[in-house]
Parts: sequence; C-alpha cells; structure tokens
Amino acid sequence: MQDTVLTLEFGGTRLRGALVGAAGELLAQAATDTEAHRGVAHVLAQADAVLAALRQPAGSTRVLGIGISAAGIIDTASACVLAANDTMPGWAGTDLRSHFASRLGPALPVWADNAANSALAGELWQG
Repeated sequence: MQDTVLTLEFGGTRLRGALVGAAGELLAQAATDTEAHRGVAHVLAQADAVLAALRQPAGSTRVLGIGISAAGIIDTASACVLAANDTMPGWAGTDLRSHFASRLGPALPVWADNAANSALAGELWQG
C-alpha cells in the first residue's frame, strides 16, 4: 500500500487539490473555482468537493495527512487563518484543522501554512 498525502491550495480564484505520493509524485488532481466572494462556507464546501474527488483514487493508498496552502497569515501550530485580505472575505478566523478533521477524521493530521511559505517548501523539496 502506497503512502500518500492530500493537498489543497486555496487561491483567490482557483482551488486546487492533489493526491501526492511519498516521493512527490502526483497521483491525482482536482480543481474548481474558489468563488471566494460567496463566503467562507462556500469556499470550504468547494474544498470538500475537491477532496471527495481525490479520495476515490486514494482508496488503494494510505493517506497520512492533509497539507494546506492558503492565503493570509496562518498559525502553523493550529492551522488557523489569523488574518487575510479582502480577496477571501471572512477568511480570517477560519479553523482549517477543525473543519477538515470533522470531515476526514480527527486522527488524520492537518497542516497549513501561508501560500508563499508553502511554495518555498515545495521548491526546496522538489525543485
């Protein structure tokens, strides 16, 4: 059984997700419009739909956690959005860990960081 992680990238216009293998190989991907102007509940529902699409191919793998790249200032310890600009109205205060743990199970680790930090981490890891 292959170890994988689920990933989400919350952008101002697009929401992207992927199922990634332990060596960084892209196993599946899904995307949709963020439609951030419709509010946080809608954005999180869009993310849930992206994850649902990715979980089907994940059926034969062991998902070790979910990594989130998001706009704004992110508390990496709690995976909570501390502050955000008007691109994502109402985004500040969003508890990403609680949201996804309630849908994917509390045992599944949820990590989150700012989009710029996430991009740098990816570059350092995979080039």
